[in-house]
Amino acid sequence: MPSLDTIGDGRRDVAVQTNPEPVAERDVEENVTRSTTFDSKRDEELWFEDGDLAIVAGDVEFRVYQEPLFVHSSILREMLSTGHTSTVPLHVHEGVCAMLRLSDSSDDVRHFLRGFFAGDILRVGMIHPTYDELSAQIRLGHKYGVKQMVQSSVDYLQEYFPETTSGLKKWDIKHRFMPPGFALHHAIGVVNLARLVGAQSLLPAAMMACASLGRELTKGFARPDGSRETLASADLTRCITGRAAWTMAAATASHKVFKRTISKDCKRRAQCKPVFDKILERLADAENTLFDVTFRTPSAWTSHVDSSDTDRVLCPKCYALVGVWESGRQLKQAQELLCRIPEIFGVPAGAVESHHTEELVQVSADAS
Repeated sequence: MPSLDTIGDGRRDVAVQTNPEPVAERDVEENVTRSTTFDSKRDEELWFEDGDLAIVAGDVEFRVYQEPLFVHSSILREMLSTGHTSTVPLHVHEGVCAMLRLSDSSDDVRHFLRGFFAGDILRVGMIHPTYDELSAQIRLGHKYGVKQMVQSSVDYLQEYFPETTSGLKKWDIKHRFMPPGFALHHAIGVVNLARLVGAQSLLPAAMMACASLGRELTKGFARPDGSRETLASADLTRCITGRAAWTMAAATASHKVFKRTISKDCKRRAQCKPVFDKILERLADAENTLFDVTFRTPSAWTSHVDSSDTDRVLCPKCYALVGVWESGRQLKQAQELLCRIPEIFGVPAGAVESHHTEELVQVSADAS
């Protein structure tokens, strides 16, 4: 995937569950003791007594350190240097402490700040983020220009939403489309995040995952703040039409795999030929299991052969032709299907979109 450094600055062009314009406030008065009308509560996790920066999101105040944030975000640094305020959080009274008030939700800001500071949990070693944590870090990382945070998060997603050029084995991993801590419906959010940051290589797999959803595809899912995350109308259409197109493509591929032509090296043609006929005749009854929208078709082909030939009549040469998806007809058809996924779901393979003018997320305050 191209580096996110090459992607245009779209923070003012698109907004995924974040307000597009950061709000900056600053107060560095020493020993502030006056009363204020701004009522905030101390965050239980990210509060350091010697911190020199108070960040307020909603009614929650975080006390952290300026330097780690400003090393990675010139936007936050600029906000603090140009901001001003006449109000301060209730807790800023223990000495010199600058203050930023952000327009993002406190949950999102907490996930974002965890990328810089260790709170109750040390984030070391192989840690799988929840969807909410990763989503917030991509969105706020993009909004505030923390490119390394965005790139690392996209790289993580790429392991579970592989590129179509990465090969069949990559698409056969156990948790494909389902990182630990994710539900399948979070693929909707992955599509939106990919659109936001121009991570086009995530889209084919994310679209396929969305197409495997039922009613959730149109309803979306509720976020912690009560809003809903849904697909843009154009992407919803791509998923619906893509599901139908995939079913047709998989059906065609299956008939090519199970055609009656037996192996040219077969030594038991009289015994193997009727098995091929039986496999093809039973294909219509197996369509529901063969043609789901999760690229399990190749492994389903082998299962179909095994269930059709319970007495194991097929000779080794004929079985290798249709029953082993790492070779023979199955390999050829699976590779062709994999290459067609971007076309089927209407997204280019490997390209980068710097700007996306569609409405990416439709938010409703009603979470029901």
